[in-house]
Order: sequence, then structure tokens, then C-alpha cells
Amino acid sequence: MVASVGREVARLQSVELDSLSAEEVLVVVRDLEVVRRRLDHATDRLAGHVDRTGAYGVDGHRSAKAVLCHLGRLSGAD
Repeated sequence: MVASVGREVARLQSVELDSLSAEEVLVVVRDLEVVRRRLDHATDRLAGHVDRTGAYGVDGHRSAKAVLCHLGRLSGAD
């Protein structure tokens, strides 16, 4: 599933924005914002699961935060 989402995001990134009408741009902005919020929710839910289940320990991490930062290539603040 995630690979499929990644492919679709790549397609979206390649859209020539100048070819869209102003109305189309606004539709894309609205729709993309809804999708972004849904992805944020899915990410938060997964992070909570990693924390609750202790899955972070499988590869030696000491916390959910540590594994999320490592796998997501995030700074501590993110």
C-alpha cells in the first residue's frame, strides 16, 4: 500500500502546474490537504502502535521516538 501511495505522490510531483487552470489548482490544494491530514493521522496511529507494542526494540532501539527518527530520517524536533 505505501509503495502505491509513493508512486502516486511521484506522479503528483511531476504535474506541470502551469497547465492547470486556477480552479483546478484550488481543487488540488483542497484535495491534497485532506490527503495530507489523513496521512498524518495514519502516521500518528502507527507511531502509537510502535510505542504501545514495543516494536521499536526489534532492531535495538530504546524508544518509539528513536526508531521513528531513525527510520524516518527525522531530527529529534520533528
